[in-house]
Parts: sequence; C-alpha cells; structure tokens
Amino acid sequence: MVSCERILPLVKEHDRPYCKGETGNGEEEILPHCNLQVFTYTCDVGKRENVYLTAERVRKEVGEVSVLVNNAGVVSGHHLLECPDELIERTMMVNCHAHFWDYCASKFGVVGFHESLSHELKAAEKDGIKTTLVCPYLVDTGMFRGCRIRKEIEPFLPPLKPDYCVKQAMKAILTDQPMICTPRLMYIVTFMKSILPFEAVVCMYRFLGADKCMYPFIAQRKQATNNNEAKNGI
Repeated sequence: MVSCERILPLVKEHDRPYCKGETGNGEEEILPHCNLQVFTYTCDVGKRENVYLTAERVRKEVGEVSVLVNNAGVVSGHHLLECPDELIERTMMVNCHAHFWDYCASKFGVVGFHESLSHELKAAEKDGIKTTLVCPYLVDTGMFRGCRIRKEIEPFLPPLKPDYCVKQAMKAILTDQPMICTPRLMYIVTFMKSILPFEAVVCMYRFLGADKCMYPFIAQRKQATNNNEAKNGI
C-alpha cells in the first residue's frame, strides 16, 4: 500500500481559524483548519514495473513526493534452509529489491544473507558446515575500470590483483575463517563504520574519496554508450 498525504505544518499565528488539540504531555496545541486530502494506491512493490507506474500516477494526481517511507515487508515463517524458493524470491523482491536496483545494495544484501545463514547453521548445530565471507577491496579485473578513490590515497590502496584475492580467499576457507577483508586495512573501515556516528562515516568516506569513486566509472560507461549509439546511428 502506498499512501501520500499533503499535511500543512503547525503554525502559531492567529491569522485564520484554528482548532485546539492536545500534545502528548497534556498541553494544548493550536492546529490550523486544513482541508486535508489522503490518496491511497495499491502497488505490488515486488514488481518494479508496478512501482514505476504507481510513482508516475502519484506525480500526476498528487504531485512530487517529499517523504518516502520504505516499510513494505513480508515474512515466510520458515527456516532459511526449509524455505521454498518461491517464498525466498517473494521475500527478497518485497523486502529488499523493492527499495533499490543497485549493485552496492545487492552486495550489502549478500553480507546480510551470509550472517543470517551462518547464525542459523550455528543454531541448528550444523557443525560440519562452514561459511566464509570474503570482502575484497577493488579488484583489478576490468569490471570497474575507471573507478578511482582520492588520488593521494591511491598509492596506499591500489586495486587488488585477482590472483592475490583468490589466494587470500582460499587461505581463509582452508583455515575456517568466518570473514576476511582484503587488504587488512579494510578491517579498520569496517570497525569504524560500526562505532562512529553516521556523519563521521560520511566524513571518512569523503576523505578516502569512496563517496565518489564510481563517478569516473559511470562517466566512462555513459561515454561508451554514447559512442556506440553514434556509431550505430541511433
């Protein structure tokens, strides 16, 4: 269910009719008389086409949305290892995919999946099954060619060689490590994200240039797309 309300802010000036209400602490509060309209829309947020169509309807019929609350959710009610594929897909489409279509978000979801699976295996006392989460820094495979962090930091954090990442991953698997970050400096970043307030994490990302590291990559992709369209006469 998608709902959008146009609600005027509370005001204290007495230049139009008012009504009285009560705040949570028992004090009286003056509210303006407003003709509020509530618009409701039924939307299957698990289907992106429905999301796009509903969003367009809202813009046309109501106007631009100033606040969006992502609170849609479903639950399967099964253990992960006993959950049917169709319920897993439905849960992920509604609870996760409905909020974004993005590579970083999908990787973040993989981390959450690993944690969930690992804890469930421990709770079920499946001692013979091991899991290892591998979190590498940028890997020099060409997939993200052009991705750059801050130039002053680059000499200390160059893209990793694929062979090195494979060796580190195999070492972690063979030694039953639950998680590995490569290079080791990434452990510090992970730890800092856990203890610092959000604004401090933003400052850290900006200092490293991680907040805009994808910009050159995106620019190259757009340029390549434009060149292909020009070549094909589109």
